[in-house]
Amino acid sequence: MFITLHYTTHVMISIFLHVLGITLALFIWNIFPKNVSSKLSFPC
Repeated sequence: MFITLHYTTHVMISIFLHVLGITLALFIWNIFPKNVSSKLSFPC
């Protein structure tokens, strides 16, 4: 049970960090001016 609990906690923390990272990335992406984003080539 301890291993399962530890694994579940690890997965929850990992998902939380992924969501937090994506949220911060989108937040910073929207804050930056458009002339900076125009230099980068991301498929839309």
